[in-house]
Amino acid sequence: MTGTNQHQGHDDDVDGRPFPPSIIYLLGPLAVGKFTIAKAIAEINGAAVVDNQLINLPIFSLLTGWPDAEVTEGMWREIDFVRDAVFRTIEGVAPCSVSYVLTNALEEEPEAYVLYERVKKIAASRGSLFLPVVLTCDLEEQLRRIPDPSRTQRLKTDDRERAKEYLESTTFFTPSEEDLLTIDTTTMSPGIAARKIVASLLRHAVL
Repeated sequence: MTGTNQHQGHDDDVDGRPFPPSIIYLLGPLAVGKFTIAKAIAEINGAAVVDNQLINLPIFSLLTGWPDAEVTEGMWREIDFVRDAVFRTIEGVAPCSVSYVLTNALEEEPEAYVLYERVKKIAASRGSLFLPVVLTCDLEEQLRRIPDPSRTQRLKTDDRERAKEYLESTTFFTPSEEDLLTIDTTTMSPGIAARKIVASLLRHAVL
């Protein structure tokens, strides 16, 4: 998890408007730019970044032979414990003035709905503005990004063929929100995407 040294929800602003405490939830398949855009958002509003891969890493780092290491069912259960500890800390321990950007690639399955609703509930319990965002990207561009060193250093796959098979055979979760923000990152820079998301956040703050 990463953050910046900016003050949370007080002195920072865009166009003269202060940032409200918020939880921005970036969703989308692999290689659409979730982590990169999350960091760009944090540079603007001072949020802490809770990237899903950073939750995985304490367990993933116990294996060798990446990117071909096999993550067992038992290890996935332990990752669930790590995620639960992070979420409980955000909900009941961390100051409510802190904003967060969460990322995840959720497959279309019942567990995804449960996890999404939990994040939404955490935002409500903290009195934070909740903004889900779905990121999309053309398949060709996703595959071009797969072997990028910034991904492989974080124990992500660098196998384009495996990624292509996975992306073409998997349906990813999309929240059923009336005003869901969707951003195509195929040609958009992370900085521009981040500013669009923050602008949407501020619009929601005044509704």
